[in-house]
Amino acid sequence: MYLLMISIATTFASKPIHSDNPIALNIGSAVRTLVVGVVALGTGIFGIVAVGLFALAIQLLVQQFTKPKSSRIPPHEPTVLAEYALGRGVSAESFLDLSASVLAVRDEPRVCVCGSLYLLGEFTALRRERSFPIQSLITH
Repeated sequence: MYLLMISIATTFASKPIHSDNPIALNIGSAVRTLVVGVVALGTGIFGIVAVGLFALAIQLLVQQFTKPKSSRIPPHEPTVLAEYALGRGVSAESFLDLSASVLAVRDEPRVCVCGSLYLLGEFTALRRERSFPIQSLITH
């Protein structure tokens, strides 16, 4: 864009306006100034955006290498999550049937429900419906 601006300015400078009318000379000069000014403004904005994008790329690279690793577990099948919890010394079971899970943990005051908030809502509703105590529910 900078080369385009220089090319336009050089072309305007090498080809003067041939007229005896002062109004035509003033309008021609104003139009030439306006064209060079608009191209210069576009060049400046393009340059500022390019510098900003380059700085953003550097920031993202730095964050990528300095970002702490997440302690969260990626999504897995329920049996894999139960094995993971058992490996850490926590009693865990996985259920495919929501009603069976509510019955199995009826005496447990605290239960970890892994899944969607929709699943947690259904689990909570079933526990309340069957009058099992709920102290806290944790979602992952």
